[in-house]
Amino acid sequence: MNKPTDNNTFKEDLEFSHQQSHKDYWQEAYAHYFNDPDITQELIVPIGNKSDTGVDKHITLSNGKVYSVDEKVHKAREGIAPDTYIFLEYRNLWENGYESVGWANCPVKSTKCDYIAYFKESLNVVYMIPLDPVQLLLKDYEERGQAFGESVWSVTDYGNTWYGTYSWMIKYEDLAQRLLYKQQCPVNQ
Repeated sequence: MNKPTDNNTFKEDLEFSHQQSHKDYWQEAYAHYFNDPDITQELIVPIGNKSDTGVDKHITLSNGKVYSVDEKVHKAREGIAPDTYIFLEYRNLWENGYESVGWANCPVKSTKCDYIAYFKESLNVVYMIPLDPVQLLLKDYEERGQAFGESVWSVTDYGNTWYGTYSWMIKYEDLAQRLLYKQQCPVNQ
């Protein structure tokens, strides 16, 4: 399999993400989302190490409740207008032909991680995405044979190897509306 030419370098993106891990906007977003100004954050992925655990931080609320969070940073790109699109990885294809599920539908991921915190640098906003409901929603669409959004392909370069990712590209507000609709349960009386 030949390596495609359009790619991002994993090392550079991971480095940028790690540089962002101590920024004040995370604390502000978590305090707002959980309505708790006294939350604490514990970094799980040490700077410089691989991000294979799927969890970047533990967030502890003032009442002692702990949530695990995978932080994703979507860098602003020059010449690209700010948008609310997020990418839900559903399939990975490695250079050697190995395939794996993406985080958006990985059953192991949901046992470790409660939320995806998705920072959009171009908008200065953090979207808090509860993982379990998203995975159930994706499964529902898959079982009905429906596309969840626009399927897009991207390539990540590890230097000595690469992998491609298929993601559902969807606007955050559309995802939030679908999650809200799924929570409404009409009943007969």
